[in-house]
Amino acid sequence: MTPRQATWTVGGLALIACGVIGILQSVSDLGPATGWLAITNDALYAVALVLFAVGFAHGASLVERRPLGMTALIVLGAWPLTLTGLVLLFTYVIPVAQNGWTLLSYVAIVVPTAAAVIGTMQIVRSGVAPGGLRWLPLCAFGLYALAWAAPQLTSLTLGPAGVLGASPVFGGLALLAFVFGTIVLGVVALVAAARDAPGRAALD
Repeated sequence: MTPRQATWTVGGLALIACGVIGILQSVSDLGPATGWLAITNDALYAVALVLFAVGFAHGASLVERRPLGMTALIVLGAWPLTLTGLVLLFTYVIPVAQNGWTLLSYVAIVVPTAAAVIGTMQIVRSGVAPGGLRWLPLCAFGLYALAWAAPQLTSLTLGPAGVLGASPVFGGLALLAFVFGTIVLGVVALVAAARDAPGRAALD
């Protein structure tokens, strides 16, 4: 197995595991295990994106180890764990006022959004992912953005009642974005790894 195949295989499996754990959390009451599963999920997501950013070799990196692309993907991958740590810190160690939580809520939108835009565009620009597959992470981000923006826009135009009425649609859209961004991308990474020609190891 080449470094590229190993990178994409391990990263893909980590993304698939994220998707499975996330679905289990949404459909089952797992009791005390819920918190640990959430942390495990975030850790697997971080592992997947760090692998895709850095790779086991230069040629395995989806962004060709360009500093901007690597930084963006690493920040995006580490952000869920970072946010959880900040919430725990500001809740139990250094309590903050309401304006502090408001600021954190804005940061929680801006940081991952900027990282996702930069990271996915760097994947497209690098051309490491074969064919049209390099566009799929950007499509996944687009779905996430749509799933977040749709209820916000509905609330502004139709009010809370409109959001409540369309909640099944928004829930389905959010689930689609999550599944596409984890399980689908993970399967795509496995397929790309399986199809990667051994002769390309020389490029690594």
